[in-house]
Amino acid sequence: DSVEEAVRRVKEGVSFTKKVEVEVSRAEDALAAARAGADVVMLDNVPPSEVRRAVEELRKAGLRDRVIVEASGGITPENLEEYAGTGADVVSSSYMTFRSLAVDMSLEIREVLRGRGRKSVGLKRGKPS
Repeated sequence: DSVEEAVRRVKEGVSFTKKVEVEVSRAEDALAAARAGADVVMLDNVPPSEVRRAVEELRKAGLRDRVIVEASGGITPENLEEYAGTGADVVSSSYMTFRSLAVDMSLEIREVLRGRGRKSVGLKRGKPS
């Protein structure tokens, strides 16, 4: 199916109150999605130059004000400014999620007052015991 056909089918099946977002990897597909009525086009895993080109093509076609442009995929603290300068409305990154270090914590329940059945809950670093 074409991008246009996919957008048309989705829009027919959802309420007018729902936003339709289309993930694309080329400026041409972003333009096709916008022409078909997509509310958001997300350029995923493309270089900043392709995001910039998509924004420009949408502007030339008179569609730029009718669609939200999102850049996503491969965005890091090192290249964030370059993506921010592309003209995209939104720059999203999962960098913090995938690059964050986990804190090794476990939940330990231990008896504080023997014989009375009272329990204490505490957090402890390290592996569960």
